[in-house]
Amino acid sequence: MKPFTAIASLAAVMGTLLSPAAPGLAHHGYSRFDGSKPMYFEGEIRSVYWGQPHVEFVLRSTGSRPPHDLSAREIPEGGAVPAGLRSGPTGDWEILASTIGRLERRGARQSDFRPGARIQVVAYPSCDEPNHARAELLSLEDGRLYWIRDAQAQTACEASLQ
Repeated sequence: MKPFTAIASLAAVMGTLLSPAAPGLAHHGYSRFDGSKPMYFEGEIRSVYWGQPHVEFVLRSTGSRPPHDLSAREIPEGGAVPAGLRSGPTGDWEILASTIGRLERRGARQSDFRPGARIQVVAYPSCDEPNHARAELLSLEDGRLYWIRDAQAQTACEASLQ
């Protein structure tokens, strides 16, 4: 076998073997979100990815302030509104939610996250990517509230983008 043919064959085999793992290779954990800067977002869902490893959606934030009664609401699963909650900036934000399994066990459905739906989110900003955040608490337009924390965000980023 010629060297070029052998290399091309090896590349084709490796590409075939690794392609099913591609979404897993892109997975990023919860460790790179700034737990010292909880933010409140309110707005409209623009687009949704309902898949593995995590559900993600783009939210057009209106820059609204957190409702005064938010911390008084009963939050499921022993959740709590974090201290120091501030308004998230306006604009489009990519929100990393939880796994499909966790969302469904909490009672959420894919149809709850349709483009055009209004949603309120408590989330932590990414340490690495602007306009990215990890959700901890979701409130849907019908009032249902979901505590979806998978893991606690790190305390603070070395040099946060937010």
